[in-house]
Amino acid sequence: MAGMSMPPVQYDPSLNPAFAPRVVVTDVDMTIGAMCRFMVKWAIAAIPAVLILTVIWVIVAALLVGMFGGIGGALHHSL
Repeated sequence: MAGMSMPPVQYDPSLNPAFAPRVVVTDVDMTIGAMCRFMVKWAIAAIPAVLILTVIWVIVAALLVGMFGGIGGALHHSL
């Protein structure tokens, strides 16, 4: 037992993110051209996300109109 050493413990932040080391970014050194290319790629990547969110919104709106739209129509015609 004497002379045996334990291996170093590896920290896994997924176990408890509250104790994860903090990182602060203070400077980003990019040229204007690189930043413009990055922003264009970012904008192009956002298009599918907007389309997916639009489809989800249309489905939710259609369900709500289907469930509650008949109530409003019934009240309107009964008066």
